[in-house]
Amino acid sequence: MPRASYRDNNNRDEQEEGFRDEEDYPNTNDRRRRRRRRRQDTYDSVEFDEDDGYVPRRRRRASSVSYCSCCWLSFMVLIIISMMGVILFRYEQKAHPDHIEAIQNLGQTLLHPDQEDSTSDDAVGKTSHKEKTTIPSGHHVTTISYHPQAGLAPYDPFGLNDDGNSPLVVPQLSLGNNNDDDTTTNMNIGYLTQPNIVGRNLVLIAEGDLYWTQLPSSQQQQQPSMSMMPAMKLTTTVGNVQSPILHPTLPLVAFSATYTGHRELYLLDLRENSNNDKRSSLEGAKRLTYTDTGILKVVGWKDESTITISARNQKVGLPDTRMYTVTLKTTPSAMPTAQEQQVALGMSSIPLSQALNGVYHSDSKCWYFTRFKQSSNTIRYVGGTAESLWAYCEGQDRAISLTAEDYIGTSKNPKIVTLHLEGGGGEHVHEHYLLFQSDRDTSGTLEASTMNLFATRLPTVPELYSGNNGGAYRMTRVIPLTQVSCQFNGMSLQEYSVSPSPEEGHNRFTIILRIGADLYRWNGDLQSVLQNNQPQSTSSNLPPPTLLPIKVYSDFHEQQERLLPVMSSIDANSMDAFDNAVTMKPSTLIGVRGQLFVAPVISRSELDDDDYEDDALLDHDTYNGAGMNMPLRRYRVAPGTMNGGMVRVLTASHVPMPQEEDETIRRLAVVLATYSTSEEEEEPAEQGFYLIEIHADAAPSFVDPTKHEPFTAIGSVTDGGLGSVYANTVSVSPCGRRLAWTDTDGRICVTTLPFYSANNETTTTTNATSTTKIHVLKSTTVQQYPLVGTRETVLSWSPGGRYLAIQHAAMNQFMVISIQDCGDPSEDNVNQTVPDINLTQQAVTVTPSRFNSMSPYWGKSAMDFAIATAKKTLKPILDSDDDDDDDDNVDGGATMLYFLSDRDIVTEDVTHPWGYRAPQPHFTDKYTALYALPLLFDESGTKYDAQTQGWYAGGGASELYAQGVLDLAQKVKEFKKKGGDDDDADDNKSRRLTDKALLLAATVLQHRRQQRRHRRRLQDPPQWNNAPSAETTNTNGNSYAQIAPSHGGGDQEAPTTTTSYANIGSNRPSVSTFQADNAPVNENKQEAPSAASQTAFAATSAPLRLTQNPTAHPSSQPSFSPTKRQPTSRPSRLPHPLPTVAPSTTTTTIPSNNPSVAPSAANPSSVFPNDVEIDFASVSSKRLQAIRIVGVPEGPYTDILSQCSDDPSMLLIMRGKNKKNKVKLFSFIDFPSDEVSMDDVYPAEKLVDAKLSTSRQHVILQYNLNDLTVLDNTIAAFTALTKSTKLKKNMADTSDWGISVWPHCEYEQMYNDAWRMLRDYFYDKEMHGVDWKAVYHRYHPLVRRCAKREDLDDILSQMASELSALHVFVYGGEYSTPFEGHRSLQALHEVASLGATLERSAEYQGYIITQIPQPDPDYNILDGAKTTTYSPLSEQVLQLSGQQGLFIGDVIVAVNGESVWRVPDIGMMLRGQAGRTVRLEVLRQPQIASDNNSNDQDSTAISFQPEPVLCVPIKPSAAMELRYAAWEYHTQQLANQWATDAGFTVGYIHLRSMMGPADMDAFARGFFPNYQKQAIILDVRHNNGGNIDSWILDILQRQAWQYFQGRSTNIHNGGLGWDQQYAFRGHLVVLIDEKTSSDGEGVSRGISELGLGKLVGTRTWGGGIWLSSDNKLVDGGIATAPEIGTYSQHFGWGMGIEQQGVTPDVLVDNNPRVTFEDNQDEQLQRAISVLADWLRDEPVVLPPPPGPKPNHSLDPSVEQCTVT
Repeated sequence: MPRASYRDNNNRDEQEEGFRDEEDYPNTNDRRRRRRRRRQDTYDSVEFDEDDGYVPRRRRRASSVSYCSCCWLSFMVLIIISMMGVILFRYEQKAHPDHIEAIQNLGQTLLHPDQEDSTSDDAVGKTSHKEKTTIPSGHHVTTISYHPQAGLAPYDPFGLNDDGNSPLVVPQLSLGNNNDDDTTTNMNIGYLTQPNIVGRNLVLIAEGDLYWTQLPSSQQQQQPSMSMMPAMKLTTTVGNVQSPILHPTLPLVAFSATYTGHRELYLLDLRENSNNDKRSSLEGAKRLTYTDTGILKVVGWKDESTITISARNQKVGLPDTRMYTVTLKTTPSAMPTAQEQQVALGMSSIPLSQALNGVYHSDSKCWYFTRFKQSSNTIRYVGGTAESLWAYCEGQDRAISLTAEDYIGTSKNPKIVTLHLEGGGGEHVHEHYLLFQSDRDTSGTLEASTMNLFATRLPTVPELYSGNNGGAYRMTRVIPLTQVSCQFNGMSLQEYSVSPSPEEGHNRFTIILRIGADLYRWNGDLQSVLQNNQPQSTSSNLPPPTLLPIKVYSDFHEQQERLLPVMSSIDANSMDAFDNAVTMKPSTLIGVRGQLFVAPVISRSELDDDDYEDDALLDHDTYNGAGMNMPLRRYRVAPGTMNGGMVRVLTASHVPMPQEEDETIRRLAVVLATYSTSEEEEEPAEQGFYLIEIHADAAPSFVDPTKHEPFTAIGSVTDGGLGSVYANTVSVSPCGRRLAWTDTDGRICVTTLPFYSANNETTTTTNATSTTKIHVLKSTTVQQYPLVGTRETVLSWSPGGRYLAIQHAAMNQFMVISIQDCGDPSEDNVNQTVPDINLTQQAVTVTPSRFNSMSPYWGKSAMDFAIATAKKTLKPILDSDDDDDDDDNVDGGATMLYFLSDRDIVTEDVTHPWGYRAPQPHFTDKYTALYALPLLFDESGTKYDAQTQGWYAGGGASELYAQGVLDLAQKVKEFKKKGGDDDDADDNKSRRLTDKALLLAATVLQHRRQQRRHRRRLQDPPQWNNAPSAETTNTNGNSYAQIAPSHGGGDQEAPTTTTSYANIGSNRPSVSTFQADNAPVNENKQEAPSAASQTAFAATSAPLRLTQNPTAHPSSQPSFSPTKRQPTSRPSRLPHPLPTVAPSTTTTTIPSNNPSVAPSAANPSSVFPNDVEIDFASVSSKRLQAIRIVGVPEGPYTDILSQCSDDPSMLLIMRGKNKKNKVKLFSFIDFPSDEVSMDDVYPAEKLVDAKLSTSRQHVILQYNLNDLTVLDNTIAAFTALTKSTKLKKNMADTSDWGISVWPHCEYEQMYNDAWRMLRDYFYDKEMHGVDWKAVYHRYHPLVRRCAKREDLDDILSQMASELSALHVFVYGGEYSTPFEGHRSLQALHEVASLGATLERSAEYQGYIITQIPQPDPDYNILDGAKTTTYSPLSEQVLQLSGQQGLFIGDVIVAVNGESVWRVPDIGMMLRGQAGRTVRLEVLRQPQIASDNNSNDQDSTAISFQPEPVLCVPIKPSAAMELRYAAWEYHTQQLANQWATDAGFTVGYIHLRSMMGPADMDAFARGFFPNYQKQAIILDVRHNNGGNIDSWILDILQRQAWQYFQGRSTNIHNGGLGWDQQYAFRGHLVVLIDEKTSSDGEGVSRGISELGLGKLVGTRTWGGGIWLSSDNKLVDGGIATAPEIGTYSQHFGWGMGIEQQGVTPDVLVDNNPRVTFEDNQDEQLQRAISVLADWLRDEPVVLPPPPGPKPNHSLDPSVEQCTVT
């Protein structure tokens, strides 16, 4: 084993040589050795110089980001050079001669612990205190040097030592004059935030980076012309920089940044380099922290060598924010105290459990800090987490509240200013004042208002800790310094910074204010204001601040066009398919991230997928660059190239038209989009429906606002507009004539689609002056069911567009289906008009509300398909003069309404409520079944059902029609004789199959003809675009249709006959035969079929498909190419017309001067299906009975996807075991059999989404990995897919796809969208009385200032906060990140955790373990987690590998063989090590004997045992979970201990949130084992909310009303107990605090209102309006809208929670100083005290048995005899 040396003194000479260039070492081995040293010493930044000693020098890092660092440095050089051309540098003064000497004495232990020089020898002695201990370790000897006084050495790696007069040497920008007259905010460029001022130097944040500028001097301020203030860029981050803080005296800037993904602390040195200073000018920002969870912000400089930051709690405890100090140097001391033994880069916690930011006052040694952080974007907030000011002075045992006693609103961001005055005797007097932000009213009424700046006198330590203030201090005088709202149109003060201005005079201060996107300078005289006896309360006494004319010089790279890759499985928000008029193939219409594209449907290469790296979509004949086989084109529909981001397309649907087959290539789509059509830029964009062209030669839409007008009114519903539509509910009828949707106002709306027109320039437009009428359905159905539109509502049009099926909620919240008759859209044939919607009839609910009925689908029965087939097959041999035959066309409209229903409820696993944890019945979706509702009735009103008509009669029902079958059979025989009986054509088997098929067809037809007189007659046969069931007619009026391929046919194309024209407009010929799976297939397309196949059905054996035979006459000859469509003698139905204007009244007239839109006799396909007549009047008082399709087994179905157009087979979407959906094909076997086969549509496990096209011709299946397939809605297409193993055919071209987004356009669009959705989603239509339009105009000008996505978030936060409602959050969106989602790079930079709290120690040159979190030892893995809950260093983990666990006091000195003292933080060595084994070198501290009472601090000989330890670090998230779990266990132990001391039993339950299974499990773990105890403490402190309060309240409300006792068991020894099972009989206390949120507040309020327990703690968060977070922006971000209000009779709106929080019965706060110490929980202690008093007053005891059991023996006195 190699020797491990942490202070290898043998290499001292080599180290003192320093590092020279490789040319200085002629020996190659020397160069290699020094290169290895450079790789080992990744943070070594000193170089030895013979004359000057150690001076800093930048080293090349050999880390994983070395290349990135070089690129970054090069980029910095380019930026500096470019800016020098614009900005002139001058230097305020030269460096002090002693400056370089002051920074040469750097700390050697941090950077070179094994080097010794004269400086360190003088400080600690050369070797007087140095001890060496050599201890054998394994097979090698490890030499460890221990310096007991190493902490006394001075450490100053950043050159902070000075004589008190170190100059501030910072480049100064040349101030150019602004010749423009306009000095308003428009002159500024960029969104300016987070200012920090020191003297005249100002740093700020713009476009996510750090900028520096200087304020004008006093002379420059007096110049008559306004001077611009150029700002120089100091950082270039991919993420963002935040919270920059200037050093009080030196040109150093501390800031936080996300260079490596996590936010960490950095320090940037801006000092000028002199000739003698050998620091590199490109040293750059230095990273100072390596935390596993990152820091939150830089708070400030505690002193000249200590930075204060805020970060998440790193110790065992609740996940609060705490403040930490990072020390950059130490000062030697003869007798150091514990506080003085700080080391360079040492990070220590300020002893406060909750502290967001603050300021340190060195005179009084007190911290003044903000305790909380309000998470919701809410102004005028007075809830529990309202930010308040507190004070803590060192040495005191408590922190003191400063503002909470006099004002419950927000007070935050404290800063201290000091006035230097002269007393009456000439002595110097210092007056200290505290500046802070607050939303209190400036008039002194203490009412919540807008945010302003205030000041008050800083209290002294005796005033804070006088002993009679009860832990709180009341401010006597608060002085307002600003009145921002009145001066800036209602806006608030966002941030501020203050600094003394010695150049401007004595006691002069500069205050910088951030309002909106600009920085302003406060113009008041702070000294006179603070010393004024009366506070200024009117805006007239407060002069408005002056705008700082800052000009940011930058390339604003975030404003460049963004090309974003598209993953259709993730980014697609709408899908549809239509037939391309040019290629005659399907194309897909896909909405992606607010834009709309058309992608062709092609096929994958027939070559192996391995031959293509990206598995790209290619045609069979790939393009080879020679001009042949050009690939099909994918093109953009909306918006234009230069408008990406301006419009947001929420959904788009193809509008089917009859003319799509051959009259025109035009294809149209109806689009729901957010788009501004106003020429006024200040008007908000609204949602609207647009009709646009989507064919290949159409220009992109939404390029010119004047060319596009919505065909519906826009604006809010209150103003008569469209409002906000739930995009997922938009439904276009298959006939392309009607449109339906729901909106956020609960409306269900329908309208008639307008007719489209185009001008001569081929630019698409619709009439700009008229809009279609929006019809709103009544709010109830005929049966008085509520009819309210929500996002869960499902709308489904009938094929002809007359009826609308609606899935909606009944009063009992069960889903029902109702049908609305909107009027026949094709009834006016004479005037050639399309009638408007007719809602005279009220919607009828057709399913009961006793269970859920969902996913309505208009279809046909298997009998319908069989009848249509049989009729067309046998028509030539039947009575053709029957008038009924012409109108008997069931293959037109739908005759069945299919739906899913969960009528069969089966309780699994749980058969009774007895058992552990009181098992409760639960219901799953595994028992959903398929139902069909018949839509046809006879004249008497009786339903046309299985009993009278035989929808699913079964084969045995044929005997009812035996005579008719025999008669038809005879006709069949005669027919066959006439057609020729050629024995050579078919063998006997084929003849028998043919006879069987004809006989079955005859049976079905005879069955139907016998019942014809009892039902209504349908309209003419429809032509449904290219649907395989579409009917055509010949010149004699005979009817023909396509025969669909069978299962066995696959993708093969069969020959067609000369009279079959069902596939006109398609390249695919029809099928003339129906081949059985096991029958021979004629693969030679040039060979004529047999005579039998020309004249009859070809039978199928497994299964048999009854389809339509196009054979018109037995003498018809086959043809193998499509022929031209023949005209029909029958009058056409009303076609879907083309050009006209949108109707403004109830009807629209078809223009007569356009022959292309008139009904064409030569175009029978222009007829869409006509819906059947549903007689609602006859069933208005009678519930319709649905038929259960028993052949389809029950299952977890979620949706009916489709019914095949040529077959009764159904496609259902089923949820799998892994919660992923898959498509199931249910194929119906030979009619009239009810047998159904079930197959998975490949690939079953990868389905993301599935959709039926609007025309119902295609089915779109979206799989993961960007695979999107489009299939014809035929049985052949899906049968083929069930047998596939790879997706190769019919794939949409989604490979190598990207979209263009212009950020400035998208920011504008997202602001409009957020404002509109807040208006339309907010639960109160009156917007809490806020003028919402004024709010829009208040913040809209800021949008054009956005330079980064985070800037828009800031604007949205300000805008949304105007609602003064909780649950308003702004988050998400596409932010620039260093690795752009590259997980491997993120993992490399992620700092893993050892699962312990470590403290850096210079004394041991390592990290002392101060805490190892210990969660509940009885648990290992909880809630399905994949890893253990214990620390990697704990005994529970290490003992399993034969190692001993580490303990508090042990010291980690090396990681993977490298000393931890050679890097700034141990976290640097743990990057990317999560889940990987690392080797630690540990100094174990042996136990000291109990009789050893030696406390000699001067002892220099301490025994340690170094040993290697192998462990596996954990992820940061796991470390946070570990600390939280340890706190839970520790608190539970405290509760049990304190309750035992108080003399009662208690159970403890902590709920982190109320969000689902994990929290339900936590409640069950805590409640059921403790239900029999005298008391329970339910701890919902820091609860994040959720929605399980009702479940918890249900369990807590159980009461014991009877008790059980057996022969040997009873309620005392573990018997059955009592009924109700597990009813809690004791006393309940709920612990709440300021971070108890949302549903945590709900359960607390419920327990209080229901009298179940008492509340102890502090006032809660205050979120009483619920939300669903569905109002997402186009990039995934959101400004949440509280959508669901709550109320009660007692509290009214908000349940006494909203905006104020739940007030506890017993008010007690956990003081942040007291809680910081272990075992201190004042709220828990009070809860125990409350329970003890409660139990003393109301004891909880088990009832004793009622006495002797009954005596049922025979009474001798009754019988008067003796029984022996």
